[in-house]
Amino acid sequence: YGRDVFVLPGTLDNPRALGCLGLVNRGAQIILSEGHLLEALGALPKLDQPQPLAPESKQELPLEPALEQVLQAIEALSEALAEESVPFDLIVQTMKLDSGSVSGALLQLELLGRVAQLPGMRYRQSDSCS
Repeated sequence: YGRDVFVLPGTLDNPRALGCLGLVNRGAQIILSEGHLLEALGALPKLDQPQPLAPESKQELPLEPALEQVLQAIEALSEALAEESVPFDLIVQTMKLDSGSVSGALLQLELLGRVAQLPGMRYRQSDSCS
């Protein structure tokens, strides 16, 4: 394939070293130390630093209807209970959906940064979307 091959050979009496020794026989370069390998590879190219998102690109995208319903349920329950966070079981009960569907929606909302999970399986809207 036209690629450099490097090997760390073993002794002739070790059956596990036969593969490396065969590669050396076919022209592979022998590695003597870590420094030798780095020298043989040459200078590694520097990777570009990731650019931060521009403020205008952080606008929230519209949510799928199911996710929006879960988010609205959390908001309504928070106001009704006068608490910052809402228990998972109460969200499931209010939504009248199976717990797997609600759990999946909550996970998506967490990944989008719209809700945060607190200890005790409680959820609240994230500070960024309040």
